[in-house]
Formats: sequence, structure tokens, C-alpha cells
Amino acid sequence: MSIRDGDIVYEKVRVRFAYDELVELVRDLGFEDEKTIDILVKAVAYYAADPTRTIEKAFTKIDEETGVSYKAIAMRLRRAIEKAEKNGELKYIDRYIPGACYDYDYGCTVKGLIALIYYRLSDNDLIIVKNEY
Repeated sequence: MSIRDGDIVYEKVRVRFAYDELVELVRDLGFEDEKTIDILVKAVAYYAADPTRTIEKAFTKIDEETGVSYKAIAMRLRRAIEKAEKNGELKYIDRYIPGACYDYDYGCTVKGLIALIYYRLSDNDLIIVKNEY
């Protein structure tokens, strides 16, 4: 089991997801840096596994795996979102995530983007979450 296989277990919850489709969606949204893409994919997977849907737990788990601090993860993703907004792709998020609306006044938050990606995958059965009790 690994993130690249689209299969993880986190806190007794198994998350199976379409890794290639997730990476493609993230790239379509304007993310280019491979390390950032990897972190965003992990954040979506760990966010899916947490029944309370808190981003803090996802970032803490990524910190444990990679050694990149919680704050550095948040900042890296924030900068990547700003770059994707500037290059124009994220502003057309509804092309890739039907029903999503870009807020031209406030932009997109890190947690908001992760949640939108998760729900897009979930709605299309591209991410499956099961308890492993």
C-alpha cells in the first residue's frame, strides 16, 4: 500500500483512490511543481480518511512522513494556489469540478480546494473510504 498505488490506511480507515486521475486533476487546476502535487495528493487522501474532515490531521501526517513542517506544508500549498490563480487555471475550476465557483474577491483557500477535490472524486466514485475495524 502506498500513496502512488492509490491505497492508504490512516487511523484504521482505508482510502482507495484513482491516483492518476487525482494527479491529472491537480495538474489541470494549474499546479506544476511535483513536490507540491505530491503533498496535495497526500492531503486529499488523508483528509478523506479523517471523519471530522480537519486539514490539521492531514498536514500532521504529511509532516510525520516527509519531515516538512505543518506550517511549511500550508505555506507551500498557499503559494501554489496563488500561482495557479495567477496563471488562470484555478479561476476556471468549474471546468474540472462541476458546480465549484471561484471567488474572485477572496480566491481559494487551501482547505477549500482540498475539500472540493475530495468531493469531486467522491461524487464520481474515484475515492472510496472504508473503516478497517
